[in-house]
Amino acid sequence: MLNDGSVLDIACGTGVHMRHLLKSNENVHGFDISEFSIKLAKKFGIDNAYIASFWDFCPNELFDNVICMNGS
Repeated sequence: MLNDGSVLDIACGTGVHMRHLLKSNENVHGFDISEFSIKLAKKFGIDNAYIASFWDFCPNELFDNVICMNGS
């Protein structure tokens, strides 16, 4: 269960979980090291998806929720 507020999806891939979360929350961000996956996420309408590694991602805000889900 997530708290109210912003969400960060670590290793978001193509943004599958982000798309679901965006239905009820407009403040959803994600990052992934795969340039190809982030390009697909943006093609699916995810604006707040970034190409970055865990070590290099430096957001300008704090998040109320952080998720890291594996689709396999």
